[in-house]
Amino acid sequence: STSDGWHTTSIPIRLPCNKVKQAENIAPEFRVEGLHYRKITEVVKSAFEEPAAHTFHHTPYKLFWQPDKTRPPERVITELYTSDAMLEEYEKINSKPSEVPGCNLETVIAAIMLWSDSTHLASFGNAALWPVYLLLGNQSKYTRVKPSLFATHHLAYIPKLPDQLQDFYMKTFGTSVTAAVLTHCKRELMQAIWFFLLDSDFVDAYENGIVIKCLDGILRRIFLRLFTYAADYPEK
Repeated sequence: STSDGWHTTSIPIRLPCNKVKQAENIAPEFRVEGLHYRKITEVVKSAFEEPAAHTFHHTPYKLFWQPDKTRPPERVITELYTSDAMLEEYEKINSKPSEVPGCNLETVIAAIMLWSDSTHLASFGNAALWPVYLLLGNQSKYTRVKPSLFATHHLAYIPKLPDQLQDFYMKTFGTSVTAAVLTHCKRELMQAIWFFLLDSDFVDAYENGIVIKCLDGILRRIFLRLFTYAADYPEK
């Protein structure tokens, strides 16, 4: 329900046809119903306000290990918040002038990690869901794997191409959908969904940050960054 941040919408994709030449923007449009989603900015905001946020690392750092005093220290990278990628992004954000005049809030990166894969709902049959999960690299991987901390946030459920596509295609082009066109449509659907999810609110939070009152009661400006996306691409 919308009370817990969930929404439902349809996603348009353009349909190609062999031997039919036309510009993409005027190609027939088919709407895929049933994208269930939450806004990325709202998921991040909720995560920084939840009890598990006390485990967040707000500032990335370099970690070193020295076995004994006779040997030089060795750099150890075990988490996203000890990686060069997050350290460099943190420096970039803090080195540029603030886009918000007079803002002196602490700047924090929300290190977004995405994961998605098809999930079968039963041992028999074809019933399946395609969830997208959002995790935050501000937490240790040893913390994220604990079910009791609810560190894995449900972001969206990707719909499948419906059977009605076959009828729509036949009515529009007078021919059946080929396997190549179906593969193309699945790719287009995935791209269109991410174009929808990475909306103007996400872009604004990426460029200017969003002010969140964190679990400790302190206001911080949180900048959204995508670091990893592990997915089984639905091309078949």
